[in-house]
Amino acid sequence: MPKAHAEWWAAKLATTRERDRDTDARLVAAGWTPLRIWEHEVVDDVVARIVDAVQRRRASVHRSAAGSEVR
Repeated sequence: MPKAHAEWWAAKLATTRERDRDTDARLVAAGWTPLRIWEHEVVDDVVARIVDAVQRRRASVHRSAAGSEVR
């Protein structure tokens, strides 16, 4: 937490977290998988998170398709 203008930053960060949660919920409801990537993150770590999310999504879709009837 920044020390200068701490109250302002606390309110700003709380509002941002609330907005991000709302955005994530809307994206999930629309069938998306939200990922939040920050500029300070290590690129290889970000790539690993993206690959993991794609693989989980593919596995989920595959399981869903396997359980449904094919006509």
